[in-house]
Amino acid sequence: MKQYNKEKIKKIIKYGFDLKLISFELDIPIEYLEKIKRELENEETKKKTSKYSGKKEKFSKIEQMRRKYNALTGNKDKSKSKTCSTKKNNENKSTVISTKNDSQNKSMTMSTKNNKAETKRKNPNDEEQSLKQQNELIEEAIRKLEEIIQTIPTLPKDEKNVKLIEILTELKKIETFNLNVEQAEKVYYLINIPELHALDRRYYRKIDYVFSIQRKINLNKLLENIQIAQAQTDDIEELKMLQKRITPQILQKNQLVASKLNSEITNKIYRIQKEKLVQEFKNNISENIIEIVKDLANGTVDIEKANLIIDAEAKKRVKNRHQNKFTLTEEQEKKQILVRIRQEITGNASKYKIINPSETISQMQNLCGGGIELAIKAVVENFIQRKEFETAENICNTYLMQRENPQLRKFVIQLRKKVKYAEIGDLVLKVINTDMGKDEEDKLYEQIKIGVQTANLKLNEISIGKSKDGLRTIYLSDIWDETEQIR
Repeated sequence: MKQYNKEKIKKIIKYGFDLKLISFELDIPIEYLEKIKRELENEETKKKTSKYSGKKEKFSKIEQMRRKYNALTGNKDKSKSKTCSTKKNNENKSTVISTKNDSQNKSMTMSTKNNKAETKRKNPNDEEQSLKQQNELIEEAIRKLEEIIQTIPTLPKDEKNVKLIEILTELKKIETFNLNVEQAEKVYYLINIPELHALDRRYYRKIDYVFSIQRKINLNKLLENIQIAQAQTDDIEELKMLQKRITPQILQKNQLVASKLNSEITNKIYRIQKEKLVQEFKNNISENIIEIVKDLANGTVDIEKANLIIDAEAKKRVKNRHQNKFTLTEEQEKKQILVRIRQEITGNASKYKIINPSETISQMQNLCGGGIELAIKAVVENFIQRKEFETAENICNTYLMQRENPQLRKFVIQLRKKVKYAEIGDLVLKVINTDMGKDEEDKLYEQIKIGVQTANLKLNEISIGKSKDGLRTIYLSDIWDETEQIR
């Protein structure tokens, strides 16, 4: 087997050159290059792992939690960039000094380049013109591809060989360009016609191999364009059209990337639909009912007058709905309105600030009916949303003193625990999102730990936010140091 300079090849790959290009220029088997690339990736992973484990002792527990949290939410790791900034500045300073000592001409060249870059930035019309020209080149290349590919089935062997090379030349022209989704899709299907897949390997072995690489490159480019397009839109119809482009054939050819992208789009459509339904539900409330909610929060509601308004609203809803076997009765509509009143108090705390908790609980029970537990829960959750945890806990403690009702006591004990879960979760988020010294972070970490232990809380029930796609709840257990036991 031919011997290659492995270290030299590693350096070339590190520079970011395409493996196909290296294979073609240096006549090295692509399999050998892929093997070396995997070795480089493994080396890089080991470096990162050792780097992280080496820094684990230097960083506070809070810093480690912050990094895990940012990774889950997709937030930029501010602390990391802050830590590295000094180091980068020092490196930049030394680079500048060495550059000055090394060559004055280089710095002049850099200055000229910077001036050109500034000129470009100042002339957006030039950039627009450049993009227009690039798009014209892409369209022209695609048109040529279509013309050439149409002739392939009828050509003799020698002429076919020439045309196949022409196809590869046109593909090479647009390889570095940013194709849009439609262009990438068109090229993908053009080079995947049956005639190009059924080349006789006795005569076209090398060309067939290059075509297989081009197909992979173009498929990746198509998926990348779909990814960019779906990230830039919240229109459900556009997302559905993009998802249709990920055909079963594409899913089969690139299961890992295509399946992941398909799931991302499905989840995004579901999330947008859910948000729209929630918004529609929030907006579907009359001004009269809003006034009742405001009065409840103030503890000044007139129960008799409120009941008349609710009855009138229920009749109006029944009258305006299309009548069928699923249409709600007036009584059912009234129950829906009462449930909605409680939900507004619970879920819209910033708008409805409760002034007198005990009065609001009493009035809510009289108006909405049901057990007092529902009224207490709505008011306590209002204060939790406003992050007034001490008040929320005091409300619970007030009802815990009523020993004659053991069922109510049991309910309130669980509700008070919910307050603690929310309080610890809020403290964790404040600490993660605040810059502070290591000593202060260590103290707050102990405070969180003691809070969890004292209230006998479970780490996997302390909610601290949502994942990047908004579909998964992140719990304290997801970012807690696994070696740190909570007893």
